[in-house]
Amino acid sequence: MQIIVDDHTEIKYYRQCLEQINNKYSQNIVVDKCTVIDICDLCIETLVQDFIIFLDRYQNPQDLFQFILLYSNLATEKQRSENTFILMQMCRYVFMLIPKLKLSSQATPIIDINKFDLSDIFFITKMIDIFAQQRAVQIMNEKCIFQLERSEYSFALTYVDNPLVKAHTLLNQTNQKKSLFRKHCFTSNLLSDFRDELYNAFGDITDKLFDIVCNTQLVDICLNDISFSEFKEIIEGYIPEKLQILRIINISQLFIEHFNNSFLQGLLFSSKNSDIVTAIKKPYNKDLRTRYRPILEFNIDGEKEYFIAPYMFQEAMEEICGNLLPFKELPSEWRSNQLIKKFYKEIISRA
Repeated sequence: MQIIVDDHTEIKYYRQCLEQINNKYSQNIVVDKCTVIDICDLCIETLVQDFIIFLDRYQNPQDLFQFILLYSNLATEKQRSENTFILMQMCRYVFMLIPKLKLSSQATPIIDINKFDLSDIFFITKMIDIFAQQRAVQIMNEKCIFQLERSEYSFALTYVDNPLVKAHTLLNQTNQKKSLFRKHCFTSNLLSDFRDELYNAFGDITDKLFDIVCNTQLVDICLNDISFSEFKEIIEGYIPEKLQILRIINISQLFIEHFNNSFLQGLLFSSKNSDIVTAIKKPYNKDLRTRYRPILEFNIDGEKEYFIAPYMFQEAMEEICGNLLPFKELPSEWRSNQLIKKFYKEIISRA
């Protein structure tokens, strides 16, 4: 893939945000806390529209599958750079928008992820994350901690002094809670225990989904995409772990048979969950994030189909255990299940 963020790209998107700011605020305004949050909101909303316009050009589901495979591939890298994390966030934004896209199996695929230029969408993601972080830090501080600096082509929200003490304190408190949970509760057996409890709570449907996702039978392996060591493993009768993860599985039939099942619904990211602006502004809203909801709803030829990737499923199970249970949270559709509620209470009591 190609990522080249030059001055032209930066000026283009900063200028669009600057135009929104100038339309609302005069040059001599002295910003306060509410103004800073509003400026961040203006920029986020402007950039999200750019992101949506960029994504609207993809009409074949195969194009969106490329982002799912890219995400899974990036997630399995042993060494991750800052760009890796931005690319992964970019993919998550794509996932959030998928349920609202009207796709056609007859449309011509236009993405070759290895040759495709992701410079614009990469930089848009980077900018969104900057404003989302500034917004969050400002919200956690009682006083205004930023000043607005503008030029003809660009702008910046810069820190007035050292405003991060309170923000860091709040973040450390949250991280300490997570660390305490992981130290005392998040053992290697927790995920196995969690799967058992899911079965007790929801029945055979859990095993059906696990079996589909964890099925190691692979088809259409391209020799150009595998290393010699992976090829050797396949010849010896083993499926390399990375190849098991880099798959996209259509589970529409399972949904047709069990559409109202609360277990599946709790893992589903559908059009009712697709609100990217709110998800960016409220990052702890579990119902708006594919990290907790790995089953993606696609609208293909006017029909809804449902897809999942093994890595995204694995990530969701770990995130629910590691980032929801410590705060007595569960997917909304699971909260009425008394067996699951009992389980997370037992887990919390171990800390």
